[in-house]
Amino acid sequence: MTAPEVSVDDRFVLLEHDAGWSRTFDAERARLVPALRDLAVVIEHVGATSVPGVRSQPVVDVLFEYPIGSDRSDFSIRTATR
Repeated sequence: MTAPEVSVDDRFVLLEHDAGWSRTFDAERARLVPALRDLAVVIEHVGATSVPGVRSQPVVDVLFEYPIGSDRSDFSIRTATR
């Protein structure tokens, strides 16, 4: 069952909250943790899709936190190849 849409205009559509957004994040996090483990990053689900009951665009936002001064030079390569 798809969530009802609320169209603000032709370019911006909000959906009722979908519990699947959390599962999508969990799957992405599980995929990324092994690739980034030695960088000691924290991977968090942020944005409207992370808040139950809040309408949102169907985009799961992910936040990466690193220790100050850490070397993140190969971060893009690691995340793109997983």
